[in-house]
Amino acid sequence: MGFISCRNNCSIFTKIKASKKWAQDNVPVEAAKEKLLELCDKGNLFKIAYKFKGCHRTSNALDRLMNYQDRILYGMKYFHRTIESAKLYSRAMALLWNFHPYSSRLKYKGNRISPFADLNGFIYHENWLHNMLVASSLGGFR
Repeated sequence: MGFISCRNNCSIFTKIKASKKWAQDNVPVEAAKEKLLELCDKGNLFKIAYKFKGCHRTSNALDRLMNYQDRILYGMKYFHRTIESAKLYSRAMALLWNFHPYSSRLKYKGNRISPFADLNGFIYHENWLHNMLVASSLGGFR
């Protein structure tokens, strides 16, 4: 549907209107059509986000990360200890997330290895855990 790529109110409403027409004409499954039309009817709610210039819109990649973090934090009863332990846990979670290997499905699409490798263009070691330990060791520097 392309809602995220819109730059202003006009383009989002044009896309919502086109998406609504497309859903009515092309979606044969009633349950799916109903959900798409409900989403299109919420166009006024999308308008609010465009009042704030320069703000980033959400994406599936961000939602995936936030859902993961929320599940982990819920499992540990959020931050019920000290602020210091919360900071350390958040840093550890970020390290693991940045170095975890992608699934085999993504590895075969362009030979991607991990978020660290995507960002830096190289890896220190083939094993993801060794890679994380080397990259986070600071090489003895503080």
